[in-house]
Amino acid sequence: MGDIRADASGASIVDAIVAMARGLKLDLVAEGVENRTQLRYLAEQGCEEVQGYIFSPALPASELLSLLSDNAFQELIAASPVAVTA
Repeated sequence: MGDIRADASGASIVDAIVAMARGLKLDLVAEGVENRTQLRYLAEQGCEEVQGYIFSPALPASELLSLLSDNAFQELIAASPVAVTA
Protein backbone atom coordinates (compact mmCIF):
# COMPACT_ATOMS: atom_id res chain seq x y z
CA MET A 1 0.00 0.00 0.00
CA GLY A 2 1.17 3.49 -0.71
CA ASP A 3 0.74 6.52 1.50
CA ILE A 4 -3.03 6.96 1.46
CA ARG A 5 -2.76 10.26 3.30
CA ALA A 6 -0.54 11.90 0.69
CA ASP A 7 -1.68 10.20 -2.49
CA ALA A 8 -5.35 10.49 -3.54
CA SER A 9 -4.71 8.24 -6.53
CA GLY A 10 -3.52 5.51 -4.15
CA ALA A 11 -6.78 5.76 -2.23
CA SER A 12 -8.73 5.62 -5.49
CA ILE A 13 -6.93 2.44 -6.50
CA VAL A 14 -7.67 0.84 -3.13
CA ASP A 15 -11.33 1.86 -3.41
CA ALA A 16 -11.56 0.34 -6.91
CA ILE A 17 -9.94 -2.94 -5.84
CA VAL A 18 -12.23 -3.27 -2.82
CA ALA A 19 -15.29 -2.52 -4.96
CA MET A 20 -14.19 -5.07 -7.59
CA ALA A 21 -13.62 -7.76 -4.96
CA ARG A 22 -17.04 -7.09 -3.45
CA GLY A 23 -18.71 -7.16 -6.86
CA LEU A 24 -17.08 -10.48 -7.67
CA LYS A 25 -17.80 -11.82 -4.16
CA LEU A 26 -14.11 -12.49 -3.55
CA ASP A 27 -12.21 -12.54 -0.28
CA LEU A 28 -9.77 -9.65 -0.10
CA VAL A 29 -6.48 -9.46 1.81
CA ALA A 30 -4.64 -6.13 1.79
CA GLU A 31 -0.88 -6.64 1.75
CA GLY A 32 1.82 -4.18 2.69
CA VAL A 33 -0.06 -2.42 5.48
CA GLU A 34 2.53 -0.41 7.38
CA ASN A 35 0.71 2.01 9.68
CA ARG A 36 -2.51 2.70 11.58
CA THR A 37 -3.73 5.21 9.00
CA GLN A 38 -3.67 2.55 6.29
CA LEU A 39 -5.23 -0.01 8.63
CA ARG A 40 -8.05 2.37 9.56
CA TYR A 41 -8.67 3.39 5.94
CA LEU A 42 -8.90 -0.22 4.81
CA ALA A 43 -11.33 -1.04 7.61
CA GLU A 44 -13.48 1.95 6.62
CA GLN A 45 -13.55 0.63 3.04
CA GLY A 46 -14.69 -2.79 4.23
CA CYS A 47 -11.41 -4.65 3.86
CA GLU A 48 -11.49 -7.14 6.72
CA GLU A 49 -8.13 -8.92 6.34
CA VAL A 50 -4.70 -7.35 6.23
CA GLN A 51 -1.06 -8.24 6.56
CA GLY A 52 2.13 -6.24 6.58
CA TYR A 53 4.90 -4.61 8.54
CA ILE A 54 2.38 -2.99 10.88
CA PHE A 55 2.37 -6.42 12.52
CA SER A 56 5.82 -7.81 11.72
CA PRO A 57 8.36 -8.35 8.97
CA ALA A 58 8.43 -11.82 7.43
CA LEU A 59 9.40 -14.47 9.99
CA PRO A 60 10.17 -18.17 10.04
CA ALA A 61 7.16 -20.22 11.18
CA SER A 62 8.83 -21.03 14.50
CA GLU A 63 9.20 -17.33 15.37
CA LEU A 64 5.70 -16.47 14.15
CA LEU A 65 4.14 -18.99 16.49
CA SER A 66 6.00 -17.44 19.42
CA LEU A 67 5.00 -13.91 18.36
CA LEU A 68 1.32 -14.84 18.10
CA SER A 69 1.30 -16.68 21.42
CA ASP A 70 2.62 -13.52 23.12
CA ASN A 71 -0.50 -11.59 21.93
CA ALA A 72 1.78 -8.79 20.75
CA PHE A 73 -0.98 -7.32 18.56
CA GLN A 74 -3.92 -7.54 20.93
CA GLU A 75 -4.26 -3.76 21.37
CA LEU A 76 -3.81 -3.01 17.65
CA ILE A 77 -6.32 -5.65 16.60
CA ALA A 78 -8.86 -4.60 19.23
CA ALA A 79 -8.75 -1.04 17.90
CA SER A 80 -9.50 -2.10 14.33
CA PRO A 81 -12.26 -4.29 12.89
CA VAL A 82 -9.94 -6.16 10.52
CA ALA A 83 -8.61 -9.70 10.76
CA VAL A 84 -4.94 -10.62 10.81
CA THR A 85 -3.72 -13.13 8.24
CA ALA A 86 -0.44 -14.95 8.43
